[in-house]
Amino acid sequence: MLIDDIEADIVSATGANGATGATGATGATGATGATGATGPTANVPELYFTPTVPGPISLALFGTEIILATLAVPVQGTQDLKIDHQEAIEIITTANSNFVGSIRLSRNGILLNTRTVSRAQANAGTQRFPISGTYAETLTATGTVNYQLRAIVTTGSNVTSANSFNIIINVINFPGKDLMSTSRGAPIRGTLLGAQKRTADSPPSYERYHSPVIAIPSIPSNNALF
Repeated sequence: MLIDDIEADIVSATGANGATGATGATGATGATGATGATGPTANVPELYFTPTVPGPISLALFGTEIILATLAVPVQGTQDLKIDHQEAIEIITTANSNFVGSIRLSRNGILLNTRTVSRAQANAGTQRFPISGTYAETLTATGTVNYQLRAIVTTGSNVTSANSFNIIINVINFPGKDLMSTSRGAPIRGTLLGAQKRTADSPPSYERYHSPVIAIPSIPSNNALF
């Protein structure tokens, strides 16, 4: 064997890595992928409210309900609804009067809640009682429901007259999970009686529906929030 052949069989050690080369040019952008499926429609609360009725609306003496305001609200499926109202009752009395009156909130003619005021007064004069209430319920229905305020003077003595002033109802409709599908589409428009509507998806614009406000349920009483 020659010396040259022996040297050829000996492998030398691997040397250190060389310096990293410069980054190459960015390649062309790839083609855009296909559009994904449309997601579910957002669960958007909707606000309905009557313009304030300044009054006065005369109340019967005694024992007859008088309609103060009606608000029609479109509903679909299961939803939570929060109903707020405010109004005032003013009475004119002679001396030694006694008065008991109530504001009744109903849905489609079914009583939901009652707010009652009473006053015994030695002196003659004019007295005004501001009244407000909040009621919340979960409702499963499709169509339109009518929330209504009625006033009634149940008892009284030495009461010359009774009137209601500054009446308003507003309802916030929180649609349920069964409405969060593409089949629901745009917010329900429906027909509103004397109402204005604002939806969270289009602030601050309003859609106005004009008709007279004055033209109306079995729910556990613990649904009332005051």
